[in-house]
Amino acid sequence: MFCSVVDRLVDARQGAGSADFWIDLGYRGVGPLLAGFGSWLLHAIEQCGYRDVYFLSRDGYLTKLALDRVFAHRALVGFMPCTRYLYASRRVFNLAAIERLDDEALEFLTGGASRMSVGQFLARIEIDAEAHLDAVAQIGFSSPDEIVEGGLGYGRLRALLRELGDVVLARAGGEFDLLARYFRDEDLLDGGQVAIVDLGWHGSLQDAMARLIARMGATTTLTGYYLGTFPPAGRYTERGQVMHGYLCEEGKPDAPHAAIKTAVELFEWVFSAPHGSVCNFRMGEGGVEPVFAEFGFEVGQWRAASAMQAGALSFVDDYLGLWQGQALPHVPPEEAVRNFHAVLTRPTAEEAWHLGRLQHAEGFGKIAVARPIGMPQGSLWNPFSYARLVRGYRRAFWQPGYLRNLFTIRKT
Repeated sequence: MFCSVVDRLVDARQGAGSADFWIDLGYRGVGPLLAGFGSWLLHAIEQCGYRDVYFLSRDGYLTKLALDRVFAHRALVGFMPCTRYLYASRRVFNLAAIERLDDEALEFLTGGASRMSVGQFLARIEIDAEAHLDAVAQIGFSSPDEIVEGGLGYGRLRALLRELGDVVLARAGGEFDLLARYFRDEDLLDGGQVAIVDLGWHGSLQDAMARLIARMGATTTLTGYYLGTFPPAGRYTERGQVMHGYLCEEGKPDAPHAAIKTAVELFEWVFSAPHGSVCNFRMGEGGVEPVFAEFGFEVGQWRAASAMQAGALSFVDDYLGLWQGQALPHVPPEEAVRNFHAVLTRPTAEEAWHLGRLQHAEGFGKIAVARPIGMPQGSLWNPFSYARLVRGYRRAFWQPGYLRNLFTIRKT
């Protein structure tokens, strides 16, 4: 039923005519996904009767806009919870939650798939490697500029972090104090049950947030609602974290989990926000305020994302218009993701070109390494670039888009 409604709305939209690629993509591809996710959230929040619903930045930005539209249709709901946008990031919560440099803390501090130097690993937790040159050399690195590679390199990096343990823990403690003030200002330490909404995946952000709240002496309990969670989230549910996923939970069912894994980075771009990732917090004139990472490439990315999101929200408005005065039905996850999954697995040349040129930055804080999501660096017409093209395909964030771009002949 939902698919037929989507097709009818999309056909009507196309009949009206539109020349903007991003708005059209948002309407037909992302809008149905947002409508399904939003409807699922509405029913879950209504059933549990949460007083406060916190949408975690940056991935919760678009979802909050959509859910606020749903709540605005008061005929559809019998209550109006307080929806809040909470500044958050993996870097901020996980670093502030560190009390000792155990294996889990070191796993977070050394995580990432991009090639980075010793100095970059330290800089992303606000530690200046130049102030610790003796420790860098003592561990066996030639300089802070040495790239960390292989088992030996990461072993040394872990040893360096242990050597600088007092510095790391002091940094974590300072950030914890600021975060406690921010949580208090946002009424997160008042006790009771609250819902948090985010894109999802591994669940580490919720676990860190829960540990922080407990350490701050509050009894507030969290229930997480996500577009999807992957198998690693299981280790946090085993600890007692309550997490629910719309498309999948801990990787099940297989089909929607596979749909997300086709290009996780494009799902993350869809749910982006008009501000950078939160690096840390500082005291401002009005209280605790976030400090954002600023990367030049994100300006163009947001222009595209903003237009795409406008198209998606336009679909949500049209969809809600069909159900005025009636309860929103449940949308099967596989139907909600159908159109966007089709774009990811079978992109047209135009879709591959526009989406493949987007960049994704791996890392956190002020240090991140950006590269195109699905754009080959080379040409099939040049045999000398074949090895580089094969490596590029293996490392591509979006392999179907990479192949489509590789085999599309473009005039230059």
